[in-house]
Amino acid sequence: MALRCPALRPGWPLGGRPRPPARSFLGPVLALVSGFLGGCGGSEGTGGAGTRSPDHRAPLPAPAEGIPPEGAGKGVRIADAGGRILELAHPPSRLISLVPSATETLLALGAGHLLVARTRYDTASALAHLPSVGGGLHPSLEAIVAAGPQVVVTFAGETDPVTAARLEAAGIAVFRIRPESLGEIRRTIRDLGRLVGRDDRADSILAALDQELEALQRRLQGRPKVRAAWLLGGHPPWVAGPGSYLDEVLGLAGGENVFHDAPSPYLPVSLEEFLVRRIDLILVSPGADSLLTPLPIPRITPPPALERPGPDLARWIRELARLLHPEAFL
Repeated sequence: MALRCPALRPGWPLGGRPRPPARSFLGPVLALVSGFLGGCGGSEGTGGAGTRSPDHRAPLPAPAEGIPPEGAGKGVRIADAGGRILELAHPPSRLISLVPSATETLLALGAGHLLVARTRYDTASALAHLPSVGGGLHPSLEAIVAAGPQVVVTFAGETDPVTAARLEAAGIAVFRIRPESLGEIRRTIRDLGRLVGRDDRADSILAALDQELEALQRRLQGRPKVRAAWLLGGHPPWVAGPGSYLDEVLGLAGGENVFHDAPSPYLPVSLEEFLVRRIDLILVSPGADSLLTPLPIPRITPPPALERPGPDLARWIRELARLLHPEAFL
């Protein structure tokens, strides 16, 4: 994924030409990071990325357990994160999600039986029986078409425009999501609930999310903020800046992002920036490499699940808060 960094103002030396971090990363698009790490351009078990003609599709198995979607008698009309309107006569009975966090949301909505395939990064035991379509980015289109979904959930953006275009050309509806902030994560949960006719369950998930976050804020009230930098890796090191999903998460967990004054949500900074700022703690994303080892600043690894935001988001923000403020959880 290409990371774009606007022109930096004075005081933000980069130590050279900006380069993407060693671990491709962009906020809650971390739902797809596993695809970057696993070489998502390849296919799994299919040997190709082309689509089959509808006349050559494999026979379609019945939906798991023959369970129809809730609200099967009512239509669906919903705008996705790409601004496109998806209109169906009734909620789909056959789905594929190419976004792991969306897959987790569908399971939480009670719609797991509607899934007819998975990505290689969907490792829940409830999905083990499903065929894999490969990575979430550049999956095997042949495998998707063979599974016969009515709707495929994809990430809205320019990372992989070919997949969505080819699916639509093959007559398969595409529903795009873009969970790049807490507000958009909430929208994704609500939209997926509407898509599968489970609005009430989506409302329950969101209500529980709000209640847990409100309880956490009460627990942290009055406690000093932990000044932290969220390190993503790379050479020079990349960090989370203002307006990023991780910046929001850090604030909710009782932290203060020392790079909140940066000119971009994600950007590379010089090592000197870590020396001239007062930093209590460095949060090191799982698997991140850096040049910061010599710095005498404590560091921890935040819960990896935070980088795959789904219906259990509040739980993992609470776990991060426990790392930042252990005294508040005694």
